[in-house]
Amino acid sequence: MDQYYYEYKDDGDVKYCYPGTQVLVNKFDIHNGQQLSKVEREISIVKAAVLADRITGNFDLAHLKSIHKFLLL
Repeated sequence: MDQYYYEYKDDGDVKYCYPGTQVLVNKFDIHNGQQLSKVEREISIVKAAVLADRITGNFDLAHLKSIHKFLLL
């Protein structure tokens, strides 16, 4: 699976990463990019399985945003 790689060269963007890393600040306080990717992937897979048989609706922008929020936040 592809790994995400964030490269910030502008000092203004450093506030979004942990010091000395290119890992985005996250709610798990995980500073290791590979570990964060693994945790995010595992959580998203479980949440997607929960939704698999339950998604109904009109799939407008608001609906898609709510699905995204459930899966990723």
